[in-house]
Amino acid sequence: MKNDKTIQDTDRRIASILRSEAPVPPSKDWFTRKTLNRLPDRQPRTVSLSEVVAFFIVLAVSVSVVIWKTKEMLSSGDLTAYNTAILLSGLVMAICATLYISVPLLKKY
Repeated sequence: MKNDKTIQDTDRRIASILRSEAPVPPSKDWFTRKTLNRLPDRQPRTVSLSEVVAFFIVLAVSVSVVIWKTKEMLSSGDLTAYNTAILLSGLVMAICATLYISVPLLKKY
């Protein structure tokens, strides 16, 4: 730096000018009201508690159906169209429930 004393004097003069010409701050009531009016609205929750509970119920039911039908198919040894359809519907239910919860959360970010 060229001259620290000159820079410090300039800084002090600028600070004193700013202090002397600064407007008086408004009262707290006005400030609070105006500040709150400028804040963005609250964002609603992306997923509600009831949706999360429903998700876990659907997920538990679909996983239990898949496990039950898989055990039944393995123990009987025959692969029927009915068993395959039930097994696939359980998997589709689990995937759809997961997407139903995860897509809104991913859109948020």
